[in-house]
Parts: sequence; structure tokens; C-alpha cells
Amino acid sequence: MNASEARAVRLLRWGGGGVAAVGAYVVIEVLVRTGRLDAEAVAFTSVAIALLAFAEDVQRWLDVGMRVFFEGTPAPTFAQEAELLEHLLAHDPPPEKEPLWAVRLAELYRTHLGQAGRADALLDRMLAKYPTSRELQVARRHS
Repeated sequence: MNASEARAVRLLRWGGGGVAAVGAYVVIEVLVRTGRLDAEAVAFTSVAIALLAFAEDVQRWLDVGMRVFFEGTPAPTFAQEAELLEHLLAHDPPPEKEPLWAVRLAELYRTHLGQAGRADALLDRMLAKYPTSRELQVARRHS
């Protein structure tokens, strides 16, 4: 399901839920005013439903919190980390971080993704841009 379909489903849920809630309110209000329904019973039932909904939200929040606490968040894969570094390097990175990001990306290319040629090309390009960078020089020597 893409983002626009998800938005449409969310809108239908909210809209449909809103229409159902207004309809239920009107029916209950008519029944209470005509004396066919006890107002106190309606109030008690409404509060009980609201508390159950709130309890479900709290339970969901606690479930997520406990899962993150005990299991931790999953570590990104090497491919995901490489994709992130490629994105950062392609979008005007700060000069003090660019050589370090390039060294890490070259390491990922070489050791985990099996793309040594791509690593060498990246280091050569960065050394041309930052010829005095010790990090890049050390990385190039060890490649």
C-alpha cells in the first residue's frame, strides 16, 4: 500500500468513524429525551467505553516501549548504512564530516558489500577534494 492509499484508508476510517459516532449520539439523544433510555445508564456506558479505549491506547504504548526496552531497535544493515551515507554525501555535507563519512562508506563498500573498485574511486575523489585529510590518506594507504 503506497502513501496515498494509506491516506485514503485513514481518511475513510476517520470519516466513517465520525459519521457513526454522530449517528449514535443522535439516536441515543432521541431515546434519552423520549424517556426510552435512562440517562445515567448512557453516561455510565459512555465512560466505560472511553476508559476501555484509553486503556487500549496505554497498553499499545507500553507494549511498544517494553519491546524497544527489552529487544532494542534493530541495527541497520550494511546496505542501509551505505545508502544513508551516499545520501548524506550527495546532499552538500559539512566539510568537517565529509571525509569521515567517505572513509566509512569506502569501508562498507570494500569489506561488507564487495565493491572495492567503488571504494577506491570514492577515496580518490575525496582525496582530490581534501588532499590534506589524514583520515582519507590513511584509508587510501590501507585499501
